[in-house]
Amino acid sequence: MTDCPEPEKKPWELPYLYILFRGELDASRGKVGAQTAHAANKLETLVKSLENYPGPQENIELFNEWKESSGQGFGVTIVLDVNNFQTLASVINAAKKQGFLADTVFDETYPVPDGKFMHFVPCVTCGFIFGKKGQLSALTRHFELLK
Repeated sequence: MTDCPEPEKKPWELPYLYILFRGELDASRGKVGAQTAHAANKLETLVKSLENYPGPQENIELFNEWKESSGQGFGVTIVLDVNNFQTLASVINAAKKQGFLADTVFDETYPVPDGKFMHFVPCVTCGFIFGKKGQLSALTRHFELLK
């Protein structure tokens, strides 16, 4: 039997991007894909804005670690199902208060079918929280993967 090297970091120390999608919107796969891509892009924009300010660089360093972890410019991303806007807003606000990178995605023209008509309404579709897996578990453990 050979000895396995110890991993550099324990799983709970690794950076994770959790995207919280409002499952009650009953969105198509394409819409979910687009909105979750918007969330990941918004995270990157948020990190870039932090680079211009003095102060702790921990979130920037963690984001760079996440981006480099796959060798493809992204890291572990998990999409979870939150049941409504109130739950989404509550989790995002709690994450921000705890110092995690977190925000929502606002779609100004979210399509809502109504018989033969399509309405386009402003809507918060999803949000994201970013940080170390173990530190985020209190915020994420109650949600299931989006199906």
